[in-house]
Amino acid sequence: MRALCLTLTIATATAAAAGEPDFSAMTPEYTPEVCVLGGGPSGVAAAIAAARNGADTLLVEQYGFLGGASTAAGVNVFMTYRYAGGIFRDVLHRLDQLHARRGSAFDVNLMQVALDQLVGEAGARVLLYTRGIACTVGPGNPWQGKPRRTITGLIIHNKSGIQMVRAKVYIDCTGDGDLAAWAGAPFEIGRREDGLTQPMTLIFRMGGCTYQGGSLMDYPGMEDYWASYAWNPNPGEITLNMTRIKGFSGVSGEDLTQATIEGRRQVLEAVRALKENVPGFEDAYLLEMAPQIGVRETRRVMGATILTGEQIIDPALMYEHRADVIARNNYPVDIHDPQGTEARIVPVRDGYEIPYRTLLPRGLDNLLVSGRCISADHVALSSLRI
Repeated sequence: MRALCLTLTIATATAAAAGEPDFSAMTPEYTPEVCVLGGGPSGVAAAIAAARNGADTLLVEQYGFLGGASTAAGVNVFMTYRYAGGIFRDVLHRLDQLHARRGSAFDVNLMQVALDQLVGEAGARVLLYTRGIACTVGPGNPWQGKPRRTITGLIIHNKSGIQMVRAKVYIDCTGDGDLAAWAGAPFEIGRREDGLTQPMTLIFRMGGCTYQGGSLMDYPGMEDYWASYAWNPNPGEITLNMTRIKGFSGVSGEDLTQATIEGRRQVLEAVRALKENVPGFEDAYLLEMAPQIGVRETRRVMGATILTGEQIIDPALMYEHRADVIARNNYPVDIHDPQGTEARIVPVRDGYEIPYRTLLPRGLDNLLVSGRCISADHVALSSLRI
Protein backbone atom coordinates (compact mmCIF):
# COMPACT_ATOMS: atom_id res chain seq x y z
CA MET A 1 0.00 0.00 0.00
CA ARG A 2 2.85 2.41 0.84
CA ALA A 3 4.39 1.83 -2.59
CA LEU A 4 1.09 2.53 -4.31
CA CYS A 5 0.57 5.76 -2.38
CA LEU A 6 4.09 6.92 -3.16
CA THR A 7 3.59 6.12 -6.85
CA LEU A 8 0.45 8.17 -7.10
CA THR A 9 2.20 11.26 -5.77
CA ILE A 10 4.27 11.67 -8.92
CA ALA A 11 1.47 11.73 -11.49
CA THR A 12 2.42 15.14 -12.90
CA ALA A 13 5.94 15.71 -11.69
CA THR A 14 9.45 14.59 -12.44
CA ALA A 15 11.00 11.69 -10.58
CA ALA A 16 13.98 13.76 -9.58
CA ALA A 17 12.06 16.56 -7.87
CA ALA A 18 13.01 17.17 -4.25
CA GLY A 19 10.93 15.37 -1.65
CA GLU A 20 9.52 12.79 -4.07
CA PRO A 21 10.38 9.10 -4.39
CA ASP A 22 13.02 8.27 -6.99
CA PHE A 23 11.77 5.66 -9.43
CA SER A 24 14.81 5.87 -11.69
CA ALA A 25 16.21 2.68 -10.20
CA MET A 26 12.95 0.76 -10.53
CA THR A 27 13.50 -2.32 -12.64
CA PRO A 28 11.31 -1.85 -15.72
CA GLU A 29 9.03 -4.73 -16.63
CA TYR A 30 8.66 -3.55 -20.21
CA THR A 31 11.07 -1.77 -22.54
CA PRO A 32 9.30 -1.45 -25.90
CA GLU A 33 10.26 1.05 -28.56
CA VAL A 34 6.66 2.30 -28.68
CA CYS A 35 4.10 2.23 -25.87
CA VAL A 36 0.47 3.00 -26.76
CA LEU A 37 -1.77 3.85 -23.81
CA GLY A 38 -5.42 3.15 -24.59
CA GLY A 39 -6.83 0.45 -26.86
CA GLY A 40 -9.74 2.25 -28.50
CA PRO A 41 -9.94 2.80 -32.27
CA SER A 42 -7.09 5.32 -32.23
CA GLY A 43 -4.91 3.17 -29.96
CA VAL A 44 -5.48 0.05 -32.03
CA ALA A 45 -4.58 1.95 -35.20
CA ALA A 46 -1.46 3.40 -33.58
CA ALA A 47 -0.29 0.01 -32.33
CA ILE A 48 -0.94 -1.72 -35.65
CA ALA A 49 0.84 1.03 -37.60
CA ALA A 50 3.86 1.05 -35.29
CA ALA A 51 4.19 -2.74 -35.29
CA ARG A 52 3.76 -3.03 -39.05
CA ASN A 53 6.58 -0.54 -39.46
CA GLY A 54 8.90 -2.75 -37.43
CA ALA A 55 8.72 -1.14 -33.98
CA ASP A 56 8.57 -3.27 -30.86
CA THR A 57 5.15 -2.10 -29.68
CA LEU A 58 3.22 -2.50 -26.43
CA LEU A 59 -0.50 -1.65 -26.29
CA VAL A 60 -1.93 -1.02 -22.80
CA GLU A 61 -5.71 -1.20 -22.30
CA GLN A 62 -7.74 -0.82 -19.09
CA TYR A 63 -10.56 -3.20 -20.07
CA GLY A 64 -10.42 -6.89 -20.92
CA PHE A 65 -11.01 -6.12 -24.60
CA LEU A 66 -10.04 -3.60 -27.24
CA GLY A 67 -12.28 -1.13 -29.03
CA GLY A 68 -12.84 1.72 -26.58
CA ALA A 69 -16.04 3.63 -27.33
CA SER A 70 -16.92 1.20 -30.12
CA THR A 71 -17.12 -1.72 -27.67
CA ALA A 72 -16.99 -0.52 -24.05
CA ALA A 73 -19.36 2.40 -24.69
CA GLY A 74 -21.52 0.47 -27.15
CA VAL A 75 -21.13 2.91 -30.05
CA ASN A 76 -21.35 0.09 -32.58
CA VAL A 77 -21.94 2.11 -35.71
CA PHE A 78 -19.55 3.80 -38.12
CA MET A 79 -21.05 7.20 -38.75
CA THR A 80 -21.17 8.66 -42.25
CA TYR A 81 -17.78 8.37 -43.93
CA ARG A 82 -16.39 8.87 -47.42
CA TYR A 83 -12.80 7.75 -47.00
CA ALA A 84 -12.21 4.09 -46.05
CA GLY A 85 -8.48 3.64 -46.35
CA GLY A 86 -5.61 2.31 -44.30
CA ILE A 87 -6.32 0.48 -41.06
CA PHE A 88 -10.00 1.48 -41.09
CA ARG A 89 -10.39 -0.45 -44.33
CA ASP A 90 -8.67 -3.45 -42.74
CA VAL A 91 -11.13 -3.34 -39.84
CA LEU A 92 -14.09 -3.24 -42.24
CA HIS A 93 -12.74 -6.22 -44.19
CA ARG A 94 -12.14 -8.25 -41.04
CA LEU A 95 -15.65 -7.56 -39.76
CA ASP A 96 -17.01 -8.74 -43.10
CA GLN A 97 -14.98 -11.94 -42.85
CA LEU A 98 -16.52 -12.55 -39.42
CA HIS A 99 -20.03 -11.75 -40.75
CA ALA A 100 -20.14 -9.08 -38.07
CA ARG A 101 -21.38 -6.05 -40.01
CA ARG A 102 -24.75 -4.85 -41.24
CA GLY A 103 -24.12 -1.71 -43.24
CA SER A 104 -22.50 0.76 -40.88
CA ALA A 105 -23.41 -1.19 -37.72
CA PHE A 106 -21.32 -4.01 -36.30
CA ASP A 107 -21.50 -6.70 -33.64
CA VAL A 108 -19.73 -5.46 -30.49
CA ASN A 109 -18.47 -8.89 -29.45
CA LEU A 110 -17.08 -9.74 -32.86
CA MET A 111 -15.46 -6.31 -33.10
CA GLN A 112 -13.41 -7.31 -30.06
CA VAL A 113 -12.33 -10.47 -31.89
CA ALA A 114 -11.52 -8.56 -35.08
CA LEU A 115 -9.27 -6.12 -33.23
CA ASP A 116 -7.54 -8.94 -31.31
CA GLN A 117 -6.72 -10.57 -34.63
CA LEU A 118 -5.49 -7.44 -36.40
CA VAL A 119 -3.28 -6.30 -33.53
CA GLY A 120 -1.87 -9.81 -33.06
CA GLU A 121 -1.14 -10.25 -36.77
CA ALA A 122 0.70 -6.92 -36.81
CA GLY A 123 2.99 -8.20 -34.05
CA ALA A 124 2.10 -5.76 -31.27
CA ARG A 125 2.00 -7.03 -27.69
CA VAL A 126 -1.15 -6.30 -25.66
CA LEU A 127 -1.67 -5.83 -21.93
CA LEU A 128 -5.36 -5.95 -21.02
CA TYR A 129 -6.82 -5.17 -17.59
CA THR A 130 -4.03 -2.62 -17.19
CA ARG A 131 -4.26 1.09 -16.37
CA GLY A 132 -1.70 3.82 -16.66
CA ILE A 133 -1.60 5.62 -13.33
CA ALA A 134 1.33 8.05 -13.52
CA CYS A 135 4.48 8.94 -15.41
CA THR A 136 7.96 10.17 -14.69
CA VAL A 137 9.38 13.09 -16.64
CA GLY A 138 12.90 14.40 -17.19
CA PRO A 139 14.66 17.09 -19.25
CA GLY A 140 14.22 16.72 -23.00
CA ASN A 141 15.85 18.06 -26.13
CA PRO A 142 15.28 21.80 -26.69
CA TRP A 143 13.39 22.85 -29.81
CA GLN A 144 13.97 26.23 -31.45
CA GLY A 145 15.61 27.45 -28.26
CA LYS A 146 12.73 26.39 -26.02
CA PRO A 147 13.19 23.73 -23.32
CA ARG A 148 11.21 20.52 -23.60
CA ARG A 149 10.54 17.54 -21.35
CA THR A 150 10.73 13.84 -22.07
CA ILE A 151 8.69 11.03 -20.54
CA THR A 152 11.12 8.67 -18.86
CA GLY A 153 8.62 6.08 -17.71
CA LEU A 154 4.94 5.14 -17.61
CA ILE A 155 3.75 3.54 -14.39
CA ILE A 156 1.03 0.95 -14.93
CA HIS A 157 -1.04 -1.21 -12.61
CA ASN A 158 -2.76 -4.56 -13.06
CA LYS A 159 -3.16 -7.82 -11.14
CA SER A 160 0.60 -8.32 -11.31
CA GLY A 161 1.06 -5.13 -9.29
CA ILE A 162 2.73 -1.82 -10.12
CA GLN A 163 5.12 -1.94 -13.07
CA MET A 164 7.21 0.43 -15.14
CA VAL A 165 7.20 0.85 -18.92
CA ARG A 166 10.26 2.58 -20.37
CA ALA A 167 9.71 3.25 -24.06
CA LYS A 168 11.42 5.45 -26.62
CA VAL A 169 8.09 6.89 -27.79
CA TYR A 170 4.71 7.07 -26.04
CA ILE A 171 1.36 7.54 -27.77
CA ASP A 172 -1.54 8.84 -25.68
CA CYS A 173 -4.73 7.25 -27.00
CA THR A 174 -6.72 7.51 -23.78
CA GLY A 175 -9.24 9.86 -25.40
CA ASP A 176 -8.87 12.13 -22.38
CA GLY A 177 -5.21 13.06 -22.84
CA ASP A 178 -4.37 11.45 -19.50
CA LEU A 179 -0.71 10.73 -20.19
CA ALA A 180 -0.18 14.14 -21.79
CA ALA A 181 -1.71 15.85 -18.75
CA TRP A 182 0.41 13.83 -16.32
CA ALA A 183 3.50 14.85 -18.29
CA GLY A 184 2.57 18.54 -18.09
CA ALA A 185 1.36 19.19 -21.63
CA PRO A 186 -0.97 22.20 -22.01
CA PHE A 187 -4.61 21.40 -22.71
CA GLU A 188 -8.05 22.95 -22.95
CA ILE A 189 -11.46 21.62 -21.94
CA GLY A 190 -14.87 22.64 -23.26
CA ARG A 191 -16.07 25.61 -25.22
CA ARG A 192 -14.19 28.88 -24.95
CA GLU A 193 -16.89 31.02 -23.35
CA ASP A 194 -17.62 28.85 -20.28
CA GLY A 195 -15.58 25.63 -20.39
CA LEU A 196 -18.71 23.47 -20.67
CA THR A 197 -18.40 20.18 -22.55
CA GLN A 198 -20.90 18.24 -24.62
CA PRO A 199 -23.18 15.95 -22.59
CA MET A 200 -22.44 12.28 -22.01
CA THR A 201 -24.62 9.43 -23.23
CA LEU A 202 -25.18 5.89 -21.99
CA ILE A 203 -25.87 3.77 -25.07
CA PHE A 204 -28.23 0.81 -24.77
CA ARG A 205 -29.40 -2.08 -26.94
CA MET A 206 -32.86 -3.61 -27.24
CA GLY A 207 -33.97 -6.93 -28.72
CA GLY A 208 -37.27 -8.24 -30.04
CA CYS A 209 -37.88 -5.03 -31.96
CA THR A 210 -40.09 -4.85 -35.08
CA TYR A 211 -39.88 -1.09 -35.59
CA GLN A 212 -40.34 -0.09 -39.23
CA GLY A 213 -38.03 2.92 -39.21
CA GLY A 214 -38.31 6.69 -39.32
CA SER A 215 -37.71 9.30 -36.66
CA LEU A 216 -38.41 8.14 -33.12
CA MET A 217 -38.99 11.75 -32.11
CA ASP A 218 -42.05 12.07 -34.38
CA TYR A 219 -44.23 9.92 -32.13
CA PRO A 220 -46.42 11.46 -29.40
CA GLY A 221 -44.72 11.02 -26.05
CA MET A 222 -41.24 11.18 -27.58
CA GLU A 223 -41.00 14.95 -28.03
CA ASP A 224 -38.55 15.44 -25.17
CA TYR A 225 -35.95 13.04 -26.58
CA TRP A 226 -33.06 13.57 -28.96
CA ALA A 227 -32.85 10.04 -30.32
CA SER A 228 -30.86 8.17 -32.92
CA TYR A 229 -30.57 4.46 -33.54
CA ALA A 230 -28.89 1.78 -35.64
CA TRP A 231 -30.03 -1.70 -36.57
CA ASN A 232 -27.54 -4.34 -35.43
CA PRO A 233 -26.40 -7.36 -37.49
CA ASN A 234 -28.46 -9.66 -35.25
CA PRO A 235 -32.18 -9.72 -36.21
CA GLY A 236 -34.46 -7.61 -34.06
CA GLU A 237 -31.60 -5.86 -32.25
CA ILE A 238 -31.32 -2.09 -32.23
CA THR A 239 -28.77 0.27 -30.62
CA LEU A 240 -30.23 3.46 -29.17
CA ASN A 241 -28.66 6.82 -28.38
CA MET A 242 -31.28 8.60 -26.26
CA THR A 243 -29.80 9.59 -22.91
CA ARG A 244 -28.25 13.00 -22.24
CA ILE A 245 -26.26 13.37 -19.05
CA LYS A 246 -25.33 17.03 -18.61
CA GLY A 247 -23.09 18.94 -16.24
CA PHE A 248 -20.51 16.25 -15.50
CA SER A 249 -16.77 16.11 -16.19
CA GLY A 250 -15.26 13.14 -17.98
CA VAL A 251 -11.97 13.60 -16.12
CA SER A 252 -13.49 13.44 -12.63
CA GLY A 253 -13.90 10.07 -10.95
CA GLU A 254 -16.79 11.30 -8.85
CA ASP A 255 -18.54 12.90 -11.83
CA LEU A 256 -18.18 9.77 -13.95
CA THR A 257 -19.69 7.72 -11.15
CA GLN A 258 -22.72 9.97 -10.75
CA ALA A 259 -23.13 10.39 -14.52
CA THR A 260 -23.20 6.63 -15.05
CA ILE A 261 -25.81 6.13 -12.32
CA GLU A 262 -27.91 8.90 -13.86
CA GLY A 263 -27.43 7.32 -17.29
CA ARG A 264 -28.83 4.00 -16.13
CA ARG A 265 -31.86 5.80 -14.68
CA GLN A 266 -32.42 7.55 -18.01
CA VAL A 267 -32.10 4.28 -19.94
CA LEU A 268 -34.98 2.76 -17.99
CA GLU A 269 -37.09 5.84 -18.69
CA ALA A 270 -36.24 5.69 -22.40
CA VAL A 271 -37.11 1.98 -22.62
CA ARG A 272 -40.46 2.65 -21.00
CA ALA A 273 -41.15 5.56 -23.36
CA LEU A 274 -40.32 3.47 -26.42
CA LYS A 275 -42.49 0.56 -25.35
CA GLU A 276 -45.44 2.83 -24.56
CA ASN A 277 -45.27 5.18 -27.55
CA VAL A 278 -43.50 3.69 -30.56
CA PRO A 279 -45.04 0.93 -32.71
CA GLY A 280 -42.66 -2.01 -33.02
CA PHE A 281 -41.27 -1.63 -29.50
CA GLU A 282 -44.28 -3.09 -27.66
CA ASP A 283 -42.59 -6.46 -27.14
CA ALA A 284 -38.99 -5.23 -27.24
CA TYR A 285 -36.76 -5.69 -24.22
CA LEU A 286 -33.56 -4.25 -22.83
CA LEU A 287 -30.56 -6.32 -23.91
CA GLU A 288 -27.65 -4.33 -22.56
CA MET A 289 -26.57 -1.02 -21.13
CA ALA A 290 -23.05 -0.19 -22.28
CA PRO A 291 -20.38 -1.04 -19.66
CA GLN A 292 -18.94 2.48 -19.99
CA ILE A 293 -20.69 5.79 -20.33
CA GLY A 294 -20.01 7.56 -23.62
CA VAL A 295 -17.94 10.71 -23.17
CA ARG A 296 -17.94 13.14 -26.10
CA GLU A 297 -15.45 15.69 -24.89
CA THR A 298 -12.75 16.18 -22.26
CA ARG A 299 -9.17 17.45 -22.70
CA ARG A 300 -7.87 18.73 -26.00
CA VAL A 301 -4.07 18.63 -25.86
CA MET A 302 -2.53 21.75 -27.39
CA GLY A 303 -0.09 20.81 -30.11
CA ALA A 304 2.23 22.27 -32.70
CA THR A 305 -0.88 23.47 -34.56
CA ILE A 306 -4.54 23.69 -33.61
CA LEU A 307 -7.24 22.47 -35.98
CA THR A 308 -10.15 24.93 -35.87
CA GLY A 309 -13.82 24.81 -36.73
CA GLU A 310 -13.32 27.46 -39.41
CA GLN A 311 -10.69 25.30 -41.11
CA ILE A 312 -12.76 22.13 -41.27
CA ILE A 313 -15.91 23.91 -42.46
CA ASP A 314 -13.98 25.73 -45.20
CA PRO A 315 -11.11 23.49 -46.42
CA ALA A 316 -9.64 26.43 -48.35
CA LEU A 317 -8.32 27.64 -45.00
CA MET A 318 -6.41 24.35 -44.57
CA TYR A 319 -3.86 25.12 -47.27
CA GLU A 320 -0.94 25.68 -44.89
CA HIS A 321 -1.48 22.29 -43.21
CA ARG A 322 -1.67 19.99 -46.20
CA ALA A 323 2.04 19.18 -46.35
CA ASP A 324 1.76 16.91 -43.30
CA VAL A 325 -1.74 15.49 -43.70
CA ILE A 326 -2.20 12.05 -42.10
CA ALA A 327 -5.96 11.49 -42.30
CA ARG A 328 -9.12 12.77 -43.98
CA ASN A 329 -12.64 13.19 -42.64
CA ASN A 330 -15.93 14.51 -43.98
CA TYR A 331 -18.24 14.07 -40.98
CA PRO A 332 -20.13 17.28 -40.17
CA VAL A 333 -19.70 19.45 -37.11
CA ASP A 334 -21.92 17.71 -34.54
CA ILE A 335 -22.20 19.69 -31.30
CA HIS A 336 -24.58 18.50 -28.62
CA ASP A 337 -25.68 21.46 -26.52
CA PRO A 338 -23.98 21.21 -23.10
CA GLN A 339 -27.08 22.66 -21.43
CA GLY A 340 -30.02 21.84 -23.71
CA THR A 341 -31.43 18.94 -25.69
CA GLU A 342 -30.51 19.95 -29.24
CA ALA A 343 -27.59 19.00 -31.49
CA ARG A 344 -26.17 21.54 -33.95
CA ILE A 345 -25.18 19.95 -37.26
CA VAL A 346 -23.03 21.95 -39.71
CA PRO A 347 -21.87 20.23 -42.92
CA VAL A 348 -18.24 20.46 -43.93
CA ARG A 349 -17.83 21.64 -47.50
CA ASP A 350 -15.85 18.81 -49.05
CA GLY A 351 -14.10 16.97 -46.28
CA TYR A 352 -10.97 18.12 -44.52
CA GLU A 353 -7.48 16.96 -43.67
CA ILE A 354 -5.95 16.34 -40.26
CA PRO A 355 -2.30 17.46 -40.02
CA TYR A 356 0.38 15.48 -38.19
CA ARG A 357 1.26 18.52 -36.10
CA THR A 358 -2.05 18.19 -34.21
CA LEU A 359 -0.58 14.99 -32.72
CA LEU A 360 2.52 16.68 -31.28
CA PRO A 361 1.96 18.10 -27.75
CA ARG A 362 3.81 21.28 -26.95
CA GLY A 363 6.80 20.97 -24.66
CA LEU A 364 7.33 17.19 -24.93
CA ASP A 365 9.73 15.45 -27.25
CA ASN A 366 8.72 11.75 -27.13
CA LEU A 367 4.93 11.87 -26.87
CA LEU A 368 2.23 11.81 -29.53
CA VAL A 369 -1.52 11.93 -29.01
CA SER A 370 -4.23 10.41 -31.18
CA GLY A 371 -8.01 10.20 -31.11
CA ARG A 372 -10.34 12.83 -29.70
CA CYS A 373 -7.70 14.46 -27.49
CA ILE A 374 -5.65 15.83 -30.41
CA SER A 375 -4.98 19.53 -30.82
CA ALA A 376 -8.26 21.12 -31.93
CA ASP A 377 -10.79 23.66 -30.78
CA HIS A 378 -14.25 22.84 -29.42
CA VAL A 379 -15.94 23.04 -32.83
CA ALA A 380 -13.38 20.94 -34.75
CA LEU A 381 -13.43 18.32 -32.01
CA SER A 382 -17.17 17.85 -32.50
CA SER A 383 -16.47 16.48 -35.98
CA LEU A 384 -13.15 14.69 -35.66
CA ARG A 385 -14.25 12.79 -32.51
CA ILE A 386 -16.50 10.75 -34.78
